[in-house]
Amino acid sequence: MAIFDLSPADVLNELKAGRLKACVVGLGRMGLPMACVLAEAGFNVVGVDVNREIVDLVNSGGGFEDEPGLTDEVKKWVSAGRLKAYTSFGVIEESDVVFIVVPTKAVGSKPDYGILYSASRSVGEHMNKGLLVILCSTVGPLITERIVKRGLEEASGFKAEVEFGLAYSPIRATAGRVIRDLKSYPRVVAGLSNKSLELASVIIGQTTSGGVVKVSSVRVAEMVKLAENVYRDVNIALANEIALICERLGIDYNEVANAANTQPFCHLHVPGLGVGGHCIPHNPYFMIDYALSEDIRPSLMITARSINDSMPKHAVRLIVNGLRDCGKDVHGSIIAILGAAFKPDSADPRYSPVEELCDELEVLGAEVRVYDPLVPIDTLKDMGYDAYEELEEAVDGVDCIVIAMPHSIFKENLESKLQEIYDYMRKPALIVDCWRILDPSKVRSLGFKYRAVGRGLEG
Repeated sequence: MAIFDLSPADVLNELKAGRLKACVVGLGRMGLPMACVLAEAGFNVVGVDVNREIVDLVNSGGGFEDEPGLTDEVKKWVSAGRLKAYTSFGVIEESDVVFIVVPTKAVGSKPDYGILYSASRSVGEHMNKGLLVILCSTVGPLITERIVKRGLEEASGFKAEVEFGLAYSPIRATAGRVIRDLKSYPRVVAGLSNKSLELASVIIGQTTSGGVVKVSSVRVAEMVKLAENVYRDVNIALANEIALICERLGIDYNEVANAANTQPFCHLHVPGLGVGGHCIPHNPYFMIDYALSEDIRPSLMITARSINDSMPKHAVRLIVNGLRDCGKDVHGSIIAILGAAFKPDSADPRYSPVEELCDELEVLGAEVRVYDPLVPIDTLKDMGYDAYEELEEAVDGVDCIVIAMPHSIFKENLESKLQEIYDYMRKPALIVDCWRILDPSKVRSLGFKYRAVGRGLEG
């Protein structure tokens, strides 16, 4: 069906009649949940991924433990015959709309769009006239036009907005709650033409209760997604910098922030070990790279990235100084890291600041153990961690424990286990609390030495 030749009303009627087929290119952490949401909206969905293991896992309804609820959704739509995965891009030939949801990242400080360009060309090689392509990956300014449009046109021989439509609608979702966010957050939508905008809007609008935010151009939509993540990165950096000053003053950042945030226009963020994940550490460089190419130096964004990237090293300094206060050298000390995921209550350890923390400690000669009850132990071991399944085993005979990720399970249970943990550890025992989840007076009353990001020695 040449969906680009239909009116938005006709597209909606075809969807409600169950006659539209959507193809999702990229079945990763955002693409597969998007496929499930599209199936729920009424599409017959095919997914394409070059990773045979992922394709087989989808088709078997296999487990996707790092994203809550995803396994059940996949099983439901595969069993209903509404979702099937392939390694071949040939299924695009029978599709009415294609969603490109492949990963984009920065290598160092340079954006890498290699996967996106390759995917765009592969779509172009198999597309028919009348297709609507909706890009959902996060990209820098002008990338929809310079990379995706170019790849589609070169490979297909078709002209965008004449023989096929192209729209951009960046995904707004957080790992650990992707399906919920996709179904509830407002979605920003733009098109290379008004026709693509209207068609994409009616389609995307069926997937979320949050509605659609139409913007005037794909350039605006590109900047919207980047601005959201840069805002968070810069504000986290501000919180981290204030936290460092609080340490020197011997006061508690939490008390400062709680009081300051009673002012309606103040929204201080939470400082800690740094910024992890697939988005915030990478996306600012998409904007920075473009700005530098236009002789604009975005000093605030560059500085924010530097501050947030420096926090694992600061945590190492707290550990080294704390051990010295215990009469110990970091070389030869045994250190248990509690939490390995990239964010609280996540089971995904990829792109976590904990990786750098562990690497730095090992370079200094420490023996590092890792415990995270939310991350499968095989995943941790595959990443090279000396991983433990039980907290008691992880802390037995260690000199220091580091609260590296403030999982809810740690916030709720760790303080009640401090005496037991103290008994397991070598004395003097040190706790380094990167997220200030423990009561320092209670920790010290049990005999621990205590250090924390954003808390002075008296805090």
